[in-house]
Amino acid sequence: MRREEKRILEKHNGLDSERPVMGNEITDMRETYSELKDEMHDEKSRSLELLEKQHLEDLDDFAKNHAHDSEMILIWNSEIPVFEINSQG
Repeated sequence: MRREEKRILEKHNGLDSERPVMGNEITDMRETYSELKDEMHDEKSRSLELLEKQHLEDLDDFAKNHAHDSEMILIWNSEIPVFEINSQG
């Protein structure tokens, strides 16, 4: 964004009659980047939600796969969200 602002400033430098046009161009550019920034933030939020959902599904699958394992016991530690494995025998 700074490069484009600099280009616009250089283009219109010294042309007082062009100052309102330059101001409008800069305002338009800032609005465009603001919209892109918001879109990127929304996309990151959606991605994180999908990753969290997949992670929880994977944890559930892991627990189900080892629920009947006679050599170890899985214990969910909710204080620090992890499984603890205790060996039997």
